[in-house]
Amino acid sequence: MYAAAGARFIDLPTYPFQRERFWLRDNVSAATPKPVPAVRAPAPPAAEPEAGTTGDLLTMVRTEAAAALGYASAEDVEADDDFQELGFDSLAAVELRERLVDATGLTLAEEVALEYPTPVALARYLAERLGGDTGGSVPEPVSGPGAGLAGLFVRACADGQIVEANDLTLRMAAFREKYSGVSASPPRATTLTKGTAEPVLVCFPSFAWKYSPYYYAKLAASFEGGQSVIAVDLPGFAGHEPLPSTLDDLIATLADAATRAAAGRRFALLGHSEGGRLASLVAEYLEDQGEHPEAVILLDTIEWVTDIDHNETLKALYRLLVEQVDTRQPTSDGEAWITARAQYLTFEFPTPRPKAPSLLMRATGRLPGWRNEDARSEVRWEHTAVDVAGDHFSMLAEHAPESARTVANWLSDSIGDQKA
Repeated sequence: MYAAAGARFIDLPTYPFQRERFWLRDNVSAATPKPVPAVRAPAPPAAEPEAGTTGDLLTMVRTEAAAALGYASAEDVEADDDFQELGFDSLAAVELRERLVDATGLTLAEEVALEYPTPVALARYLAERLGGDTGGSVPEPVSGPGAGLAGLFVRACADGQIVEANDLTLRMAAFREKYSGVSASPPRATTLTKGTAEPVLVCFPSFAWKYSPYYYAKLAASFEGGQSVIAVDLPGFAGHEPLPSTLDDLIATLADAATRAAAGRRFALLGHSEGGRLASLVAEYLEDQGEHPEAVILLDTIEWVTDIDHNETLKALYRLLVEQVDTRQPTSDGEAWITARAQYLTFEFPTPRPKAPSLLMRATGRLPGWRNEDARSEVRWEHTAVDVAGDHFSMLAEHAPESARTVANWLSDSIGDQKA
């Protein structure tokens, strides 16, 4: 549908020695013009290969990183190269993580290539996880030190003590720095795919759990052409960021971030689960300010109270979220999300009524422990409702292609010609 829009994935810039890519992603036309290789000064000499376990893992990391980028061989990726400077975008980082999971059998965070940003740092981390010789000190992840609080919280959720854990983390959130109005530190916006079709999709994640910039990566990769997809972080989920004092402060900050991300282009707001609540409230806020999002897209946004004590489905959700985490290992992405999610759960969310065309996509799969009376995917303003394959989680994973087609088709029918 967007083939004529000239869409492409984010350019992966070449690194030293005019390295070239020797493959194309499946949804990129073979007629896509080949970028002119960038030329820069030679890099400093790379670290010498290490002996033992880490040396083998380093070779594996370099090989898999080269494959994720489409390079000819591991020789094109040096031990000390920075992944982002090599040209890793969000989708390449997810691919590297999946390759390493397949190769090692470990459970790895989606953002592992950001937290250990060179092949040698990542190889040492893998060696530590596998119990081998690290060949040197293992650096702390760049996002902050691994934390006991996060590990304890995950364990409490796994043990069915989410209510007690939530009460404790809520009291701790009171000690976090807060801001009022629009945050002076705009949330990060990560471009997942870049195209020329409009509207741009600006996405908000759920606040029930920790997230990564790749929350919507598989959905973004599933659009067959043309769609720019941008994921906006939630303020306060990173350790250096203050928390919003009120829901109004949160919505004002996200509205500002959305318009910044759109950069003058037409845009639609999208959110999965609780992220859909945020998207609809941001749309209503922007409309009150004279801005007009093209559409609001809600992916299995569930109408429920955030009172964990009296909501069995919400408790079940946390148990299911824990199953996606390797509870045997301490988390490596910091602790701020623990208190941020507690703060967000204190907000009283009103019923929004944005005027923009709205789509509600309802997952047809039912998850264990979910009760219909607690987990109703519905909204209370004029909208289009569509049932899609998958459950609350798989609609963004193995069923992401169908979810993307549903969004694209509805946008075409509701808004019309989407070329920029």
